[in-house]
Amino acid sequence: MGEKYNTFFQRLFVVILGIPILGYIIFWNEIPFLITIIIFNLLGLYELYNMSHKRENQPSLLFGSIFSLYFIYFAIGNLLSLKLDNILIIVLLLLIFLISRLFTKNRDIALNSIAITIFASIYVGYFSSFLLKIKLLPNGNFFLICLLVIVWVNDIAAYIIGTAIGKIKLAPKISPKKTIEGSIAGIFFSIITIIFLKHWLLYDLNKLIVIGIAVSVFGQCGDLFESMLKRGAKIKDSGNLIPGHGGVLDRFDSLLFAAPVFYFCILYIP
Repeated sequence: MGEKYNTFFQRLFVVILGIPILGYIIFWNEIPFLITIIIFNLLGLYELYNMSHKRENQPSLLFGSIFSLYFIYFAIGNLLSLKLDNILIIVLLLLIFLISRLFTKNRDIALNSIAITIFASIYVGYFSSFLLKIKLLPNGNFFLICLLVIVWVNDIAAYIIGTAIGKIKLAPKISPKKTIEGSIAGIFFSIITIIFLKHWLLYDLNKLIVIGIAVSVFGQCGDLFESMLKRGAKIKDSGNLIPGHGGVLDRFDSLLFAAPVFYFCILYIP
């Protein structure tokens, strides 16, 4: 029990400390935020490839990083109105990568390694590029802060309620400690949080509720998805960089699924 609460206070401390730091980076200007996203991408890819190494796969960190950073580059290009022939670039990169696999020594795992390389660049690179897309929207800095707060409130509420009163397992084969009670609490407090943030989002109540539910549900799915990857690799955490949280992916797995959903909700929900 003591270890459980110690972990909780570590997680809470990181969140309390992390939000002001990220807020400062977000409101500073585009360059520090861009650098932060790039660092996150490289660390996330490194953790994900370490997981795959546990199953003796050999994805390419070099090409995975190139593909991942390409998505960020394309997001910046849209911002700066650069005319990028994105089809040509991505096709050439893919061809070069696939040709390079002809020279790999272990061909028995070639298919897995190719699939993991491309998947990781989409999972980490493409999904995180939506954080840049959100920032570049009108009022984007406030949108980003709102997204971070909602995702982290969802995580903390689900953890506290699930630990305190959770009985019914949500996905026992993937993450045995997560409960349906915790999941419902995460959704409920996400809705309450986004309503409190309505002066920053400037949307009507119905849209706020839909966004709150969508971010919470997809955020929890992102958490479960990363748990599934870790279970497949037979590891507890993706890394040990962040006290009480594990690795970068452990902390931001929910955000990777929530960011695209939040972005499209803003754009397309009337």
